[in-house]
Amino acid sequence: MDSEYVLDKCSEPCLQKLNCNDICRGTCGKCKQGRLHIPCSEICNKINPCNHICKFPCKERCPPCNNKCLYSCIHSKCTNICGKPCVPCKEKCSWKCRHLCCTVKCGEICNRMPCYEPCDLILECKHNCIGFCGEPCPPLCRICQKDEVTTIIFGNEDEPGARFVYLEDCGHSVESEALEQWMNQNDKEIVLKQCPLCRTPILKTLRFMNRVKVILKDIAEIKEKQYKEQFVISSNKIEMLQSLKSLSDNFKSIFIGDLRKFQHIKDLWDMFCKPLNKQFQISQKTHKNNRNRTVHIPIKEIESLDFVINLFKSTSKYKQIINEDIDDGPMKQTIINHFVWLLSVTFTYAKELSNQQKFDINMEMARGGRIVSLYKILSSVEYKMKVQMNIDSTNKNEVKDLIDNMIDMLISCKVYNLNRDKEIENRMELIEQKIDGIAFISDEERKMIHKAMSVNFPGGIRAQGHWCKCQNGHIYCITECGGPMEESVCPECKVKIGGRNHRYVSGVTVASEMDGARSLAWSSANNIGDYIFDD
Repeated sequence: MDSEYVLDKCSEPCLQKLNCNDICRGTCGKCKQGRLHIPCSEICNKINPCNHICKFPCKERCPPCNNKCLYSCIHSKCTNICGKPCVPCKEKCSWKCRHLCCTVKCGEICNRMPCYEPCDLILECKHNCIGFCGEPCPPLCRICQKDEVTTIIFGNEDEPGARFVYLEDCGHSVESEALEQWMNQNDKEIVLKQCPLCRTPILKTLRFMNRVKVILKDIAEIKEKQYKEQFVISSNKIEMLQSLKSLSDNFKSIFIGDLRKFQHIKDLWDMFCKPLNKQFQISQKTHKNNRNRTVHIPIKEIESLDFVINLFKSTSKYKQIINEDIDDGPMKQTIINHFVWLLSVTFTYAKELSNQQKFDINMEMARGGRIVSLYKILSSVEYKMKVQMNIDSTNKNEVKDLIDNMIDMLISCKVYNLNRDKEIENRMELIEQKIDGIAFISDEERKMIHKAMSVNFPGGIRAQGHWCKCQNGHIYCITECGGPMEESVCPECKVKIGGRNHRYVSGVTVASEMDGARSLAWSSANNIGDYIFDD
């Protein structure tokens, strides 16, 4: 029985910790022994800045909140979904009392302070109000409801001169000094303040409206940033659809395998692409002369579409190398099967690939790239001649052992990662030293491998400038947030590498040969690009 088939049937829980910090709920077989995890299904449950709980599967990248917006003022209520920026109210602010008056627009920061004079209104029971001047009167009387008013919750409720604030959002009345302290807690956190008794967001209480407006302004900036990111992703979708159509039209010549054996791959591709191609064709006919023709595709699908297109193009490049430079035989078919397997997984989940899946697929692409580079050399006439004729038996045995070890590492069912790839690279360098004139990998192949491995950054975006060199020229990669956050030592020469707070240690330079970057991520030279605007 095929060992791969047996591994696929393993029903033991995976239980590996994913990049999103959730525990994988798949099985060992379904997750390919941790090499390609199924999508994370854990509900996020994080509280968004707007105070809604995110119910999207997996917290790796929450989409903009799609609940109804909570914000309203005395003039109107926001009708957008929560994830869209609110339109500031242009009406005149209504906050005034006989001592103070705000003169700016409702949506702007008020130009008056809260009034601390006692309210002079008389309640229906003929007793004095316990609130402040110009604010809604708390529906409690210090005399008629003495027990309720003076019940100690925060400490000052039983003071004779205690003043209370009525929270219009939930109807609770809270002692003013305690509420001030409550509102000042976690002042640096971008999240709506809540009633200390019931956790209802405080949005309508004029006394704290300036704090609410500052928080809403910060939340609006977050929304704006999210929508800007979505616009950047969406702006290229017509080009993506054109590329998708071209790949569909030329599928047979681009596909790395034999379609007679792998028709199911084409079926998966068609399930994903045909609806999109149909939308695109309708859009072209409807808006033939309109450059602004649009096709509605959810943001998550656009991100996946970009990944699928790039992966398919990469496997096509490997197809050419495999067909031209690798000897026929069982291993050639094994290499092809590896890439077909990756395409199968990618096309199966093509509509909504998670960042974890993209990461896993790219690491397996890097593994495949190393296998191709190894067998390309083993198939070359130059290698065969040098091994047979130009090196002594001791070196020949050492080279054979190194190659056997590399093959075992590359075809292992263990997870492929940066450390394993570095081990492979080190062995390739050792063989190059023992066989003068042999180069295991071309610059183009190196970039293909490292492009695949550069997906483990925020949002799954392949950024440049994360491949670095220590002061002695040894290459390493910064993962996590993409900028240096901790110091370490070079595994080759033990000099300091990395950095702190996005500042690199002295001597670190960009490894341009890896991804074509001209400057380090988070360096001044890289960040200056944020201030260059195209016409």
